[in-house]
Amino acid sequence: MRNRVSIQNGRTGKQDSRDELRDMYDNLGFSGNSAVSAVPLYQINRINPAPAKLLGKQNIPLAEREIVKGKKIRDVVQAPVFPLQGLLDLLGKITLRGCLLSLLALAAIALSVILMVFNLKKTVIYGNTKYSQEQIESFITRGRLGDNTFVMALKYHHRTVTDIPFIDQIDIDLVNASTVRVNIKEKEIAASIFHNGRNVYISRDGMIQTVSGRTAENTTMITGVTLTNPVMGEQIQAENQKGMSLALELLSALDKYGIHADSIDIDEKNSLTASFGNVKVRAGKGGYDQKMFKLHQIVPYLEGRSGIISMTGYNYNGENIVLYPFIRPEVTRAEAAVEAVKANGDEKVEQVKPAAQEEEEESKTEKAGKA
Repeated sequence: MRNRVSIQNGRTGKQDSRDELRDMYDNLGFSGNSAVSAVPLYQINRINPAPAKLLGKQNIPLAEREIVKGKKIRDVVQAPVFPLQGLLDLLGKITLRGCLLSLLALAAIALSVILMVFNLKKTVIYGNTKYSQEQIESFITRGRLGDNTFVMALKYHHRTVTDIPFIDQIDIDLVNASTVRVNIKEKEIAASIFHNGRNVYISRDGMIQTVSGRTAENTTMITGVTLTNPVMGEQIQAENQKGMSLALELLSALDKYGIHADSIDIDEKNSLTASFGNVKVRAGKGGYDQKMFKLHQIVPYLEGRSGIISMTGYNYNGENIVLYPFIRPEVTRAEAAVEAVKANGDEKVEQVKPAAQEEEEESKTEKAGKA
């Protein structure tokens, strides 16, 4: 029979015609004539309809077909119940073991790339004033895989460090596979105090930032005070706490007006003297804000000069600021003689002038300085 094909339905045994066969293919998702006319009827082996399932209001059968064209080529088609059915079937065939093996393979490839490609060749450093570039590079490349830029970026991502003096935080960013940008945040260091063979570095508010045998440059040294059990991260404590508190006040005033002192000395009467190169400033026991305001106005004129500026009697009108060899009246005559020798470099000391004459000369000096 050339015009009909015998198809076993599997449930009723009913013989279907060519038109019914075409309708069945259409229901399975094939285009009208292409699915049947493209293949001669005698090459269709069998169709095994699966149990029908509902999709919305339509009754769409699921079927499997095997078509042999020329050579034995197998084509299995299953009509999807919903659009993601094929994806779910594929995922169902993936085993847990296969997933793990795939992940391990990908991880091994990624690790190989990281080890071979991310090698440090160039370092760009910002915010560093205490160490050389070579020292910073030696810090950040310590440990296993220390010169791997990928590892460095992970290890030093906004990392707070405690084992490197004067440095509070290190942050490393990748510029490229062989170049990193290192951002240094230094600890706030205002002054240092020598204690038991080491330097105790403090902030302006008196917090101990670090304790180190290394001497930092551009740091004010405080002398004339003895510390009691300094602990990093805690407030500074001294046997003479009153003098220490005055030194912190003076540090804040100096910072406010952008003045850097080489040292601050606390005497037995808690009177402070700040040194600026060859110039010493007697700051007294308080009123440092007003005194440093006046001092920062005359600092440009002190370059290359030496002597002592007495601000112990300074008031708001700018009076009683004396640059030696003019001696303030309250200074003892013996002390005046010693200061005159230091200021003039002369072993012969002239007779100390009367107080009235000193005040007159002080006034002239002040007017000359303003001019």
